[in-house]
Amino acid sequence: DGSLSYLVPEGQSLAIGRHQAARFMERASDHIASIVGLAPGAAGRCLEWDSPFYAVKGMQGLCRKHDILVYADVKAGRHPGLREYQRGTRVMTMDVLHPPPWAPTDYGVIVCFFVLEH
Repeated sequence: DGSLSYLVPEGQSLAIGRHQAARFMERASDHIASIVGLAPGAAGRCLEWDSPFYAVKGMQGLCRKHDILVYADVKAGRHPGLREYQRGTRVMTMDVLHPPPWAPTDYGVIVCFFVLEH
């Protein structure tokens, strides 16, 4: 039906920024697919800020793995670090403006919406 509702996080349907992000992901995933092909995982690892919502739903299977980047805030108990789960998903907690030497660099797609709202 042409609806973007599947790309708008539940409970945030009235936020215009979420609709803009959804439209961007729809167009970006089509463009990326035209470059890398439609095979599952063709875009390689995908990294998304805070949660992998847009990469998981918007990339429509083009990502081989979905990693998460969380802002390190020692005062809030979020210390820099890298955690890798059994199936290969990585959660990185770091300062995005000053990434540490251990930060992975093997990403095919990086999705980073709404960083400034934090």
